[in-house]
Amino acid sequence: MSVEPSSGGLSEGARLPDNAMVLINTAYYGLPPVESGWWYFKVDGQIYRANPSSRVILERVTHLANAAFKS
Repeated sequence: MSVEPSSGGLSEGARLPDNAMVLINTAYYGLPPVESGWWYFKVDGQIYRANPSSRVILERVTHLANAAFKS
């Protein structure tokens, strides 16, 4: 996956805040399937791939979502 240019939000390597929500129904939003070792999380209108145990952000992936997420 490619890295989105920085435009605010959380950085790779940072920990997700407590209010981060697991994003479900990711196929509806056009996101690639979840793989072993990470989940999608939503924080302040942005989508991140992160390790669910450590909550460390691997990548911001909002740019991969389709119009259904952005509406």
